[in-house]
Amino acid sequence: MTIAGRNIFLRVGTVICSLLFLFYLAALYLAIGGGALSITLPGSGSAPSLTSLVSSGAVILTALTAVIVLHRFFRKSTSPEIFFFLSFLLTLGFEASRGGTLLLLHAGTPAYYGEMLTRVLFFGKFFGLLLLFSGGLLATGVQYQKHEMILGLCFIGSFAFAFAVPIDNSVLDAGLRYGAGIRWEISIITLFIEGFTIVNFVLARFLNTGDERTWMAVGAAIIILGRELLFSTTNPVVAAAAFALFCAGIILFGTKTHSLYMWV
Repeated sequence: MTIAGRNIFLRVGTVICSLLFLFYLAALYLAIGGGALSITLPGSGSAPSLTSLVSSGAVILTALTAVIVLHRFFRKSTSPEIFFFLSFLLTLGFEASRGGTLLLLHAGTPAYYGEMLTRVLFFGKFFGLLLLFSGGLLATGVQYQKHEMILGLCFIGSFAFAFAVPIDNSVLDAGLRYGAGIRWEISIITLFIEGFTIVNFVLARFLNTGDERTWMAVGAAIIILGRELLFSTTNPVVAAAAFALFCAGIILFGTKTHSLYMWV
């Protein structure tokens, strides 16, 4: 993929992510304004978590801001790590589907539609993780220039997985995600991808020169940890700490990659 092609991809992705964020805000405005936070969620018996909703919006906005800022430096760089890292950040826009689920629940629509939005959440999560994994793999020195092929494989694999997962639409958790029939299997697959993503960045440090790669590995690990904590809690204190980790990871990864490649 040429530099021009990468830039076009990221610009289009930024526009889509921006639209998803606006959709999220509109959905929350309509749903919360109509009293949706007092609804008892099916299966769990709890109410929608305001902490989870705020966390989702904060993550989308942070990721979008980071892409816009970092892309200014990236536009002339051939670094595969930063391209796949920015692509990973753009996939966080799919968290907007939580707002859509709340709006559909408030409107009393059939659970099937909310189930589809849960599948969108799974798609966005695994698409992003596979992109970050690919960036780490290329950072080790693996030579493969057809990045569009990697993007396509990550997209198809994530799409197939998300729409093959059995969803229990009778149970909706406080984070506005319907239950998955193979929850433990999904957790294992997630940990596997996340673990090998970090391993890839660690290997890149030993296979290439530059202490910056050590901190890039740390940054990737912090981002993954912060994201997992953020979307697995409804405690506002834990969520705030997780969000701080997420932001710190982005800053660390971005600044160290800047130092390594001397963006101009």
